[in-house]
Amino acid sequence: MLNTRYRKILGLCLIIWGTPTLVLGWSGNTYDVEFGRIAGYLEDVVVNAPLLSATQKNRFGVLTFTDDERRRTKLGQFLAEDLSMVLKEVSTVTILDHDFVQFQFDKAGIGTSELDILTQLDKIREIVDVDYLIVGSYVVFGDNIRIFMKVTDIQTGVVVGVTRGYLSNTMGIHELLAEKRVTLFERESDDPKSTSVSSVEQAGIQFDMQKLVHETSRLSVHMLATSKGQDRTLTLSSRSGTDPARQTRVIDDQGMEYLASTVQVGKKESAKEASNLLAADIPLQIVLHFDSIPQPPKTLKLVEVFGKSDSEPIQFRLQELSMSEIH
Repeated sequence: MLNTRYRKILGLCLIIWGTPTLVLGWSGNTYDVEFGRIAGYLEDVVVNAPLLSATQKNRFGVLTFTDDERRRTKLGQFLAEDLSMVLKEVSTVTILDHDFVQFQFDKAGIGTSELDILTQLDKIREIVDVDYLIVGSYVVFGDNIRIFMKVTDIQTGVVVGVTRGYLSNTMGIHELLAEKRVTLFERESDDPKSTSVSSVEQAGIQFDMQKLVHETSRLSVHMLATSKGQDRTLTLSSRSGTDPARQTRVIDDQGMEYLASTVQVGKKESAKEASNLLAADIPLQIVLHFDSIPQPPKTLKLVEVFGKSDSEPIQFRLQELSMSEIH
């Protein structure tokens, strides 16, 4: 269930399964208090959702929240990621990685509105193995943010749970986001003339671009690595790797080169070489970290990655990746 930090702040629980709405009011200055209460109410919806399989736990995916104009925003990204992390502590269900689910939707060209989901259920079932999708949106009213969340059965399109609540201290939330996220999100260009390369396969491993994140002076390149057909050990090299000629790097639109400070394969992170086992056909997140970049570049002209698939050397390039702020 939820961890102690959230359990202590939930207070009086107002939700009952099937209740269409909630009105949340509380005092407190921290984001943890505010969001913890909302997440606690949604937990009841998740726990009580009808079991759709006799052999496995219900599987949930969380999509990036949208604003009142159906735009995905930095705030929506932050809320979805935080909600996913909180719900992963519910032991009776399985929560898929938010970045993976959203990436699959982006790759398939599926929007995140309720209408998009209801009209493309067959396609959604093909790209993500989930039983339920959690879709969120919000509207800003002065110093308050009103949040709406729906849980949809993707087999039938039936909305099995709805909640709504409030976040106060809007300015505080935006300040928090400004500290933690400056720019993020990367998608392959829709322009057929674009030279963008955001996906490549080498040595039996598929590498797909997820997003670019700039936090303070660190640039992080997030990807998904999928071993096709069999298990493989993936090793990535940073600037302190054993071979100076094989150092993972990026080059920005000003021609500046940066070498990877650390590389991360799943939970394994190293300033030299990071290795982890990729299970067959199961995507695993990899992250390349680059330090001492005070301002985010508009474009990464080149991301060059060095490593190994088992004992086979890997060297691949992604090109023309846009660092565009979500509006």
